[in-house]
This record gives sequence, structure tokens and C-alpha cells, in this order.
Amino acid sequence: MRGRCKRKHILAATISGILVWGFMFGFHLMDAPLPEKLHHNWLQYSESRDLNDTVNFEPCDSLLEKVSDVNQSDYRIQLITASPGSGSDWCYSAMAMLTGHTTDSVYNYLHSKSLDELPHRALYYKTHWPFMRHFGPVDKYLSTHPVRAVLLLRNPYDAGFSEFVRQAVSSKNAYSKKYLNVESIFKESSFLESNSSDRPSRELRNHLTRFFKNWRSHHEYWLKNFTGSLKVVQYSDLVKDVTLFQDIANYFGFDVTSTPTRQRRFQCFLTKSREKEVMRRPRVAVIENSKEKVRNSYKEKIAEELEYLESCVESRS
Repeated sequence: MRGRCKRKHILAATISGILVWGFMFGFHLMDAPLPEKLHHNWLQYSESRDLNDTVNFEPCDSLLEKVSDVNQSDYRIQLITASPGSGSDWCYSAMAMLTGHTTDSVYNYLHSKSLDELPHRALYYKTHWPFMRHFGPVDKYLSTHPVRAVLLLRNPYDAGFSEFVRQAVSSKNAYSKKYLNVESIFKESSFLESNSSDRPSRELRNHLTRFFKNWRSHHEYWLKNFTGSLKVVQYSDLVKDVTLFQDIANYFGFDVTSTPTRQRRFQCFLTKSREKEVMRRPRVAVIENSKEKVRNSYKEKIAEELEYLESCVESRS
């Protein structure tokens, strides 16, 4: 009898030991890094697991601040291209807020020799190429790889004038995302030969002459020579209707309405954009007044460039 009880106690102790050891081992595995393949599959699953989620009522500010890298499976380079001053910075910020995915710039990787060396982390990369050339044979890469690109179009004068202001602010070390110090930098003479004249200053004339030439070359390349998939977006249309960012997101393979969480983020994005005009620079009286006066000196040139652009767009379609 005693031997039988002793065997029962030994068996119970053994089972308890196994259970405790198993629990501890399992708990340890929860903290251990997953093998690369399993970790990769979990990342893929994590992007689709909110299909049955309920609406996310997290405050908009904190929700829109959450940005992460894209899934790396089947990665392909995608670009937003624009001449300087055409809204690429605004789009850069807005798309990250809308999608919750990283957006990046090729100019953060000037050491790279080609686009295929960029990290596989961003929904898209912004570029001003060929208006501003960078790292190696980009044109060769674009002609041999399946690339999707969005081309932002803006009136050449408005884009050129905007870039002139940006360069002037940057040169005086007063740059900030909100352009807080613009008022203290510019006078009317910064743009006009004299306060009583509508003639542009020499500095502005030289800038616009170079800008118009590069602006045409830039759009000629993307509309006539680029053979990949291209979506053309008017800057003025985005300003009027920020819901058009949804079309850009869809083009890049991100459906903003596919889950309740994404729908909530989209609504937060629209509210935020309409309240604060995300990333758009504040209007300064001396700049706006001079801008319209100078515009009169370039009416014919603006019409000529826009007519050429229209013909390029028509030939592309």
C-alpha cells in the first residue's frame, strides 16, 4: 500500500515538473526572436489582420502620427516626381499621414549610385529628377525596371516663384517647416526692381529664366520619354480637393477604405487637412502682392509653356 502511494506521489511530482518546465519554456519562446521567415509572414499578416476590426476611436492627432515602414514582400520602387516648388513636400507629408506608411526622398541617399540601392521601406520616394540630377544612371534604371510614378504638375510661374522664395529663405538660415520668419526676410524690392515698378528684379528674372528651361525638360522627360506607369496629378486640383490624395494612395496599392481602421484614418486626415492645410506655407502679403505684379511680365511665357505641357499630356494619353 505504501509503495503504491509513493509511486502516485512520484508520478504527480513528475507531471507537475513537466508542466512547470513546459510553461517556462513556452514563456521563454514568447520573448525569443522569431526566425526570419516566420517573422516576415507575421508582418504580412499584421497588415491584413484588422479586416474584422471595429472602428478605431483613437484621437486623430495620435493616430495620424503613427507611421511605419511598408511590407517588404514583392517590393517595387514607386516615385512622386515634380519640379521644385510644385507641392512634393506637401504630398510627402500628406501621404504619410493618410496611409500610415513611410514616405521618403531620394535626396536622403545621395551616396547611392542607383535607385535599386534605396532601402525597401517607403511607400514611395520623391524626386525632382531630371530637373535636379542625382546618383548615377537613374534614366537607365527607369527604362529597365517596372516603376510606378506620379507626376505632380504646377503652373511653371507659380512653381518657379515658390522655389525662389524657398531658396531665399534657406540662404538666410531662417528655414522652418512653417516659414515662421518669412516676413522679416523679404521686401518688395526682393522681387521688383523698385517699389514703383512692376518689372522683376534681376535676381528673380535670372532665376525664372533658368527655371522655365528646366521645367520644360523635366516634364518632357516624364511625359514623352518615361516608359513606365505614370499617373498625372494637377497641384491645383489637390489644393481644391484633398480627397484626391485617395486616388494617389490607390495608385500606389493602398486602399484607404479597406478596413475600419483605415477609414477612420482617412476621415482624420480629411479633418486635419481642412483645418490646418497640412504642410502648406502661410501666405505673406509682400510675397503675394509682388507675385501677381511679376506675373504680368510673364503672361506670354506662361501661356507658351502651358500649351506645350498640354500637348505632351495629350500625346502621353
